[in-house]
Amino acid sequence: MRKSGLALVELLGAVIIFGLVLSLSAMILSTITKANARIVEQSQANTEMTLLTSLLDDTYQDFGATNYIPCVGITNCIILINAFEYVVDLENETINLVVHNPELELNISLLNNRLYIDNELITINHFTLATDSTLTYEIIGSELILNLDLTFVGELNTYTYHYEQTLTLETIPT
Repeated sequence: MRKSGLALVELLGAVIIFGLVLSLSAMILSTITKANARIVEQSQANTEMTLLTSLLDDTYQDFGATNYIPCVGITNCIILINAFEYVVDLENETINLVVHNPELELNISLLNNRLYIDNELITINHFTLATDSTLTYEIIGSELILNLDLTFVGELNTYTYHYEQTLTLETIPT
């Protein structure tokens, strides 16, 4: 005699198959979520470095450094100097040499895993700087090459960036 409905074995098989499908779906969803979180963090790191690059470029251009002095006893530090600049005098239609006395200074440093520009802490949202972040410079001929190697530490990963700026060293014209 045959009864309609599901046998216990069929029901058990259906539950197992449903459990496997549900488990596989959860694993796929988890993988997608983790990948998305990594992509978001990478995007945030890129955005922060782009903003920082823009800030450094603007600061460098606005300051108009003509020379430098090393920070005494401190690594990961440089003091840029603006000894003079040319100013346009629209009234007299001339370009005048203005010598700064004392010279203007702009301090850039990496201290205690923090970046400072002109002794002001630069905030890097969502990340901290790793201890292997460095600020170095080298002199090649009459050029100073400033290198900033930053490692951002996020919740999921670390991101390394390099910033380089070249300064032509100048003396006050006579």
